[in-house]
Amino acid sequence: FQQIIYPAYGQSDVERYNAAHTRRIESYDEFELPRRVPGEDQPVLRAEWIEFVEESLNATFVRMADPDNEAYREFLGERYDSIESLNQVWNKEFASFEQVVMPDERERVSGAQRDDYRDFLERQPPEQWVLVGPEYAWGDWLEQRYGTLEELNRAHEASYRSFQAAPIPVSHAELAFAQANSGGLRWEFATRNFVNVFNEMILQGRPFLNTIVFVILAMTTALLIMPLGAYALSRFKLPGTYRILLILLATTAFPPMVGMIPQFLMLRNLGLLNTFIALMLPVAINGYWVFLLKGFFDSLPSELYEAATIDGASEMRMFFQITMSLSKPILAVLGLNVFNQAYMMFLYALIVAPSEDMWILSVWLYQYQQEASMAGVFAAVLIAAIPTLVVFLLAQRTIMRGIVIPTEK
Repeated sequence: FQQIIYPAYGQSDVERYNAAHTRRIESYDEFELPRRVPGEDQPVLRAEWIEFVEESLNATFVRMADPDNEAYREFLGERYDSIESLNQVWNKEFASFEQVVMPDERERVSGAQRDDYRDFLERQPPEQWVLVGPEYAWGDWLEQRYGTLEELNRAHEASYRSFQAAPIPVSHAELAFAQANSGGLRWEFATRNFVNVFNEMILQGRPFLNTIVFVILAMTTALLIMPLGAYALSRFKLPGTYRILLILLATTAFPPMVGMIPQFLMLRNLGLLNTFIALMLPVAINGYWVFLLKGFFDSLPSELYEAATIDGASEMRMFFQITMSLSKPILAVLGLNVFNQAYMMFLYALIVAPSEDMWILSVWLYQYQQEASMAGVFAAVLIAAIPTLVVFLLAQRTIMRGIVIPTEK
């Protein structure tokens, strides 16, 4: 009702309102929306009341003073050719129009049923309209309990002008509920966003599974291909070894964004978009890490390889049992670097794998923040940060051994 009163009379001063209405009020806090249409002795309030009921109020909160089920059924019979048509529109299962009755005070109507009910109400005189709702039910309950207004004011220590003027103690009820259920409410608000993110990330979508598969494939491929390339350059003194290293290092002189468009075009022509192969290419080989691995392999004692050769060991056996076994510290650093690069990949993953079924966690986070609340985004970021912390804690001992043990020697 404020949408009608405030634009016409303002909401800070009641002088204009009192000048237009016969019943004066000291402030808008004293205003009571009548349950029935005001009489002809209050023409302005009557017109405003009818306008509010017809244009703004949900028909669920309007009932008939004298319900006429026969007139209601006749109205519906004119609108619908058969009870089957009514059932289809209302989504009901009435056997005949005789089973249709007007909604009572506790029944909530919605959809097509509400629209039909509103059209029926508009055909009735406003004197038949009665407003219902929790405020009026509260006033009726108070009147039934206390009988007189004096008893109510004495019990509530107030000075209400009518039973309908007594406000519903919503704030007090909410406070009592919060105090009685403080533990459950704290747990609910502390975990709600995490539960929503968990459902979106793991149960309803595939970003977490895609990320796990991608990271495992990326780390496996990188920890096999780059050590093999560095081992070949270290073990076999090829004539063009330094030229190869120069070419590999030259690739690091350009930012990754420069190669995204050519990579996208090649992957599109090969039909590899939206595949894990497309995602793995940037992390499978890196010239800088091949250079570092070659330098580490060069520091390994050559006598070990000579002894293994005399014992008849193959190159692959020497690679896995000697080189890889003695290179765990730098391999741990390489694995951690590849994990971070794959886990935090965003722009490249968004370009070569735009399909929702192939979203990894970073791409999903970008999409999720477009529709989720700020609290939900923070919860998602916190959950996404846990794997990086776990991986670092698992790899830190191996990394520190690679730093401390050579110093002690």
